[in-house]
Amino acid sequence: MCVGKALIGVADPAAAKGTPEEIARAFRDAFTVLDRRIGLFLSLPFGTLDQLAIKHEIDQIGRS
Repeated sequence: MCVGKALIGVADPAAAKGTPEEIARAFRDAFTVLDRRIGLFLSLPFGTLDQLAIKHEIDQIGRS
């Protein structure tokens, strides 16, 4: 998930170490971040934003 991390900044939960509970938490945390960011992305009003505004909004989502 190296490429994915470069694009979305989420650690690869498959690389998590620890107890089964800690590993499960890493997967839940990654899912939560991805779910939130995807939801924000899908809610952007693409029809009313120009390319620069879309890039700005996507950058903001990546920082959240």
